[in-house]
Amino acid sequence: MKKTLIVFLFSLLLFPLGLWATHNRAGEITYEHISGLTYRITVTTYTNESSVTADRCSLDVFFGDGTSATVSRVNGGACGGSSAGCQHCGVSIGNNTKLNIYITEHTYPSTGTYRITMEDPNRNQGVVNIPNSVQVVFFIYAELNIFPGGTANSSPQLTNPPVDDACLNVRYEHNPGAVDQDISNNGLSDSLSYKLVTCLGNGGAPIPNYTLPDKWGPGPDNVISIDPVTGTLSWDSPKIQGEYNVAILIEEWREIGGTVTKIGSVLRDLQITVDVCQTNNPPQIQPIPDTCVTATEALNKRVTAIDNDFLPPNFIERQSVELSATGDPFYVQGNKASFPTKTAQRIVSQDFDWSTQCNHIRSYPYFVVFRAEDNAPNVRLTDYLDWRINVLAPAPTNINAEPLGAGINVTWGYALCTNAAGYRIYRRVDSLGYEAPLCETGIPASTGYQLVGTIVGAGSTTFFDNDNGKGLISGQKYCYMVYAYFDDGAESYPSTESCATLRKEVPIITRVSVNTTNATTGSDTVKWAKPTELDVQKYPGPYQYKILRKVNNGSFTTVGSSIVSSDLDLIDTIFVDNGINTLDNQHTYQIEIYSNQILVGPSRPATSPWLKLKPLDNRMELSLDIDVPWQNRTMYVYRQNSSGTFDYVDSANTLIFTDSNLINGQEYCYYITTKGDYSDTALEFPILNNSQIRCDTVVDKQAPCPPQNLNVKSECELFFNDLTWLNPNDICDTTDDVVSYNVYYRPFSQGDFSVIEQIQGAENTAVLFDNLESVAGCYAITAIDSFDNESPFSNVVCVDNCPYYELPNIFTPGKDGQNDQYIPLPGWRYVQEVDMTIYNRWGEVVYTATDPALGWDGSTTEGKGLPNGTYFYVCKVYEIRLEGIVERILKGTVTLLRESGQPTN
Repeated sequence: MKKTLIVFLFSLLLFPLGLWATHNRAGEITYEHISGLTYRITVTTYTNESSVTADRCSLDVFFGDGTSATVSRVNGGACGGSSAGCQHCGVSIGNNTKLNIYITEHTYPSTGTYRITMEDPNRNQGVVNIPNSVQVVFFIYAELNIFPGGTANSSPQLTNPPVDDACLNVRYEHNPGAVDQDISNNGLSDSLSYKLVTCLGNGGAPIPNYTLPDKWGPGPDNVISIDPVTGTLSWDSPKIQGEYNVAILIEEWREIGGTVTKIGSVLRDLQITVDVCQTNNPPQIQPIPDTCVTATEALNKRVTAIDNDFLPPNFIERQSVELSATGDPFYVQGNKASFPTKTAQRIVSQDFDWSTQCNHIRSYPYFVVFRAEDNAPNVRLTDYLDWRINVLAPAPTNINAEPLGAGINVTWGYALCTNAAGYRIYRRVDSLGYEAPLCETGIPASTGYQLVGTIVGAGSTTFFDNDNGKGLISGQKYCYMVYAYFDDGAESYPSTESCATLRKEVPIITRVSVNTTNATTGSDTVKWAKPTELDVQKYPGPYQYKILRKVNNGSFTTVGSSIVSSDLDLIDTIFVDNGINTLDNQHTYQIEIYSNQILVGPSRPATSPWLKLKPLDNRMELSLDIDVPWQNRTMYVYRQNSSGTFDYVDSANTLIFTDSNLINGQEYCYYITTKGDYSDTALEFPILNNSQIRCDTVVDKQAPCPPQNLNVKSECELFFNDLTWLNPNDICDTTDDVVSYNVYYRPFSQGDFSVIEQIQGAENTAVLFDNLESVAGCYAITAIDSFDNESPFSNVVCVDNCPYYELPNIFTPGKDGQNDQYIPLPGWRYVQEVDMTIYNRWGEVVYTATDPALGWDGSTTEGKGLPNGTYFYVCKVYEIRLEGIVERILKGTVTLLRESGQPTN
């Protein structure tokens, strides 16, 4: 019985390969969300039509949750012949290729990540880049992520078939035509990315010795690659005839909770047949620039493909070209794009038409893939063209800004696209006249507009701006723009600009300037403009101003008041605040106006310019703290000369200025004059204010530039490290007084640095460390200037040891002075210690040691001589490396061979 069984199995091994499943050419798995946790799963395969004995009426599909199902084929009519009994027999698509579709539904137990797989023996015979392909399993998969909270996902559908022809030495292209219906139907900003991966075999493992097709054939032009965004695969110049398989991994991404997350993937296994073509080149689709369209508008584009080849055998008739398209716009809800497939000789043109709707607005572009295929008799060649279309939201209309009390009320309309999530309102001082360029949505920061409000909901089209309760500034011209935003991050074109100025119903401060700098007798001048648009019916006279002041971050207190008068023109609008400490304190002022002793309102507060000094090496850095309702555009710097008067030094358009070429150790005194204005030209122009006078001594407190280009030449076997670097005095504009260096070192890649050498002289930019016990470690250099300021670290350079520790396999104890002890081979280095254990042939420990030099004389640890023979050792070697002490284990045997006459035990 056993003999019969063996013969039977052997006969199976010798059975003709044609009877095995040598048929799988290409395919993929896709899925579609039905409801809840239920998904429709589709397995698509392309097989050799001639392999009838390997035809599959059904396939086993594994759902990734520990369950599987046998899924029947659903396309084509009933089978006959050897496949009789199949209800559906697949569809022949020519070129000895059959399309097979298997569909099932599955309900998953819970949220999670599931890998849907199909494995079928075997691939078709003769695939060039898969060794012995006829015996290699065909494996495809799709990854499904089911997230909590009802976030559902369907995989992209691949609309171009994965079986293609190519010609020798002619560029080949393929695009899977992936369409993500989640993008189209649910308004979700899913995006797809593409990459080439290794084809899979048994159990989903990468096929051993698999190579990309471009490894077959010579030449630098033989390159295969894929565009990670469009998915177009390009093979520049196939060199060897035959069939090749390539795997494309298509991954889906979605923003979930503010994080871009991979939500699924599909693996396409593509087969390319390279053949000899007689004077055939692929047709060429004429380039089309990427574009945008405003939702509710129609997009029309004529697309043309040209093929100048002739048909064999007489080469008189031109080849015909079939032009088709696929992509997101053909699958959207509502108005779908139109591009009927068209065929014509040599030149074929067709119109792309799409009447867009508001529900087509999204942040991610729509992809269209055009495909042109010729009708060559043996090898039909194709050309692909990727086209991106951004469907943009229209701008809000009828924007209007109206002053209202201490704020401005902004209104607008947005009747077209009610699917907006809300609006963002932007403001700037004074008009810009910005008009958005074509295809640019939102409001760029370069306009100077700043976000001041966000409204949720498309139905709310009004916003009151009072600067978060602080009130806007009278006399300033405020301009507004609005755009709509959508749930997926899409933004509309911005509205036009609308501007308004608050009514001048309260005083407007136009000056806060320091007159005298002193700790006890200092003074400030405060000036303001009277309210010229005060409602005298609502606020009848008499009127009075009150002047309030606060010191630094304190509270406002009243420090002065004007006369009382029914005529505002008779009340002075200048106040001089005397007897204050302007040397140490910054003062903020506010003016209140009263009608019949009732407060009408306060001005916006304004501070005096507050000058700060920062001494540097031969320089002084001046900076200004100031908070005023007008816009300061320039500051003028004045420095005191030897006679006590102040000279003009320079101006700056920022609040920081550096005065250079000063003398260390010398005191310098400064004040600043600021120049600014309101956007209302009826107010005082220009507005000039002085800071207090401030003095300080220039002292070099600034660290020099660090040394650069530290280089460590490490000679591991010679036990030295040679360090070189560049002198900061020669390469840094702000450093000219480096006098020495600190050399920092740490023995391992982690840990603290410590100074190991101090080098005098900026010109000495090298140091040699030799006779080292370990060359491993990290180095950094700092520069020290003449005021003992130390620079930051230079670049850190780390080097490693090259440990060497090997053991001989024989030694001869005796008294001739040669090979009397068991020691490491000569040249051992960078070993901290060892843990050596030597065993006899019975496994008994006869000797141990921790000293790397060993020095075993053939005796036990107790000093008893051992007989000749072979001994076994395990030696743990603790090597000094950059990452720390690293253990390496040596195992082996050593033969003990005593000289004649030497004692043994």
